[in-house]
Formats: sequence, C-alpha cells, structure tokens
Amino acid sequence: ESRVDRMFEEGAVEEVEGLRGVNLSLTARKIIGVEEIGEFLDGKVSRETARDNMKKNTRHFAKRQITWFKKETRIQWFKTESLTPENTKKEILRRIEAD
Repeated sequence: ESRVDRMFEEGAVEEVEGLRGVNLSLTARKIIGVEEIGEFLDGKVSRETARDNMKKNTRHFAKRQITWFKKETRIQWFKTESLTPENTKKEILRRIEAD
C-alpha cells in the first residue's frame, strides 16, 4: 500500500493524464493504475477511491503471482535477508553450477 501511496505522491496521476489521447496497446491499458486513475480523471471516482482501487488491484495481482510461482517447480527459493549482495550472488551461482 505504501508503494501505491508513493506512486501517487510522485506523479502517477500526472503520468496517466499525459497518456490520455495516446493509442495505448491492450497490454499497456491493463497496467495497474491506468484504469483506476483514468476513472478519477474522468470524474467517476474520487482520488482516494482511485488510490484504494489501485491498492486492491495490486494486492490481487500479487496474490495471483504468488500462486503462479508456488506451482512453478523450476524455481528454487532461498532467503536473502541474512545474505550480503555478494553472498546472494555466490549462492545463485552455486545453485546454477549444481544443476
């Protein structure tokens, strides 16, 4: 949610406003934020509702991604919280070489 808040603070509304009138591809039109902010710019919802809808849709998208990744057996998960960037790199290379 803080990411969406930051996007609004850093000009997401102005960015989408700048895209109006541009012939966006179907893929680009489906980017989270384009529709939600577009509804705000069209006066259909408040700025806060647009922000809340964007947060909700981001959560739903993340959940779908997690579900997909859990089913993908080729992915090897490991915790990086306690690793330095250099040790993370070494661990990745070690796993690649082990395959």
